[in-house]
Amino acid sequence: MTAARAAIYCRVSTDEQAERGTSLDDQRSRCEAYCLEQAWEVTHVYVDDGVSGATTDRPELTQLLAAAERDELDRVVVTDPDRFSRDLVDGLSLERDLARSEVEVTYLVQPPMGTLERQIRGVIAEEERRKIRERTSRGLRAVAAAGHWPGGPPPYGYQIEKTDDGRSNLAINRREAEVLTRMIEALVDRRLTTWQLAAELNSDN
Repeated sequence: MTAARAAIYCRVSTDEQAERGTSLDDQRSRCEAYCLEQAWEVTHVYVDDGVSGATTDRPELTQLLAAAERDELDRVVVTDPDRFSRDLVDGLSLERDLARSEVEVTYLVQPPMGTLERQIRGVIAEEERRKIRERTSRGLRAVAAAGHWPGGPPPYGYQIEKTDDGRSNLAINRREAEVLTRMIEALVDRRLTTWQLAAELNSDN
């Protein structure tokens, strides 16, 4: 199994530089130790040195997001949420953007969520689910409008056939079509009840 590709993100603001000069080293070493414990491959370390967490306009963070969009990452490891963002909504939005690229954020320290944060996370998650449903529905409608089968089991009497370009079309299943024809003849022409029809069909098996 291929090891997960992990990126480490570290940040300190200008004020924190004066107070804790080794904070970046501490963040990095803790994240590296965690990745080693999880057997994750650290592919890059992004460090925003002397940058406020109150903004998402950070050089290294921008590079991290771009790497995620290029499918170069599976995980982002951060010591705690305020290293990623000091703003709750910004932090949740960053997590959502990474989730769209199928990248998961792992915090070494995860404080318990308050009611407000849980509500905000729920709203963002629901909005993301709505967008996914909308995109999926739009895609299925486009496939159907082009005359192809959008997916799922075919109706009785039909079977799915693949075209040369990999799309799915419906084609008549002759065996099932014969059964349908027989059912219609029995119900309409011979006026059998559904119970009589079922008994007749079962007697043939």
